[in-house]
Amino acid sequence: MLDGWLVVGRDAALTVLRDSRSFTVDDPRFSTTQVVGESMLSTDGARHLRHRAPFVEALRSSATREDLERLTERTADELIAAFPAGGPVELRTAYAGPLAAEVIARTVDLSGATTHEVLAWYRAIVADVEAIGTGAPISGAGHRAFSELSEVVEHTVGRSDTSFLVGALDTLSIDELSSNVAVLLFGAIETVEGMITNLLHHLLTHPDQLEAVRRERRLLSNAIDESLRLEPAAATVHRYATTDVPLGGST
Repeated sequence: MLDGWLVVGRDAALTVLRDSRSFTVDDPRFSTTQVVGESMLSTDGARHLRHRAPFVEALRSSATREDLERLTERTADELIAAFPAGGPVELRTAYAGPLAAEVIARTVDLSGATTHEVLAWYRAIVADVEAIGTGAPISGAGHRAFSELSEVVEHTVGRSDTSFLVGALDTLSIDELSSNVAVLLFGAIETVEGMITNLLHHLLTHPDQLEAVRRERRLLSNAIDESLRLEPAAATVHRYATTDVPLGGST
């Protein structure tokens, strides 16, 4: 049914994830590559490190972390202030999604792009990636969204002297840079939107746990960890066997 193997045990899964010679993401069937091109998500070894390194260095600093904390808190406050007074709120589309999109868009400093545009690009790219993964026909909206995103990336590096994207051009071509920015949006919105929404769902449907966190705020980190354990935002990752490999009693 899956046309593949589902690896669920921890030891077997770690074997697959750590042995990039036997189990690779660098395969033409990888759905994300078909929409946004080669990136850190679709390469292994030295090529993966070349794609990834400019972003790791830029995002790992303590100053960046402090900026992100301030940006996240300010954006969260603004989104909550915009909730309708006394009315229902759909938390995924009114809060979790826009929060994730705004933070990553401002972090990579996409020149002139609005949160609405970033979310629209992301959802179009995801829709085509998911369609490829299930064998359904794609709409082409993902390719169009990636093209629009690439134009903004090129505009950003041509005009900005503050965006870390400019420094990434020391080792990446403009096309490679655009592909990796698309992957950053994909990862930063998909997982964060899902994790925030799941956490809020778990707390709001368990009033006793919500009250415990309100009463003792240090429990919030426990609630976040437990929410991730119960329901991770990303449930599967794809790898492609490069040869016949014995794993968990099967080949």
